[in-house]
Amino acid sequence: MINDDIRPVYFLSDSTGITAETLGNTLLTQFPANHFDRITVPFITTVEQARTVVGTIDKLAATGPRPIVFSTAVSSDIRQAIATCQGIIVDLIGTHVGQLEQALGSPASAVPGRAHGLGNAERYQS
Repeated sequence: MINDDIRPVYFLSDSTGITAETLGNTLLTQFPANHFDRITVPFITTVEQARTVVGTIDKLAATGPRPIVFSTAVSSDIRQAIATCQGIIVDLIGTHVGQLEQALGSPASAVPGRAHGLGNAERYQS
């Protein structure tokens, strides 16, 4: 089935947004017949900033296809603000943190940007 509507897609993060873009775009590649307008909003560091983005998303949702929202916000306050939007929310961090906290028996640090610098580019070069 081909969908001619251009669906807005937001990548929201309290850091660079690279993880949200990478994981979100990986999922979107599974829908090659769909068309997306991708918008990245990095460095959402306050609830007020999150609410501003939510307002933008809600306006789009009221006038066209509901935006898809990929979020990697680590802050629970920011995640909660994003969760109020009318978009289709894919919370790439919050969905899994609780499960890992339970499995590991310790709380997550909730510090944005920790994933950056973990990669080892040399292991992918032969």
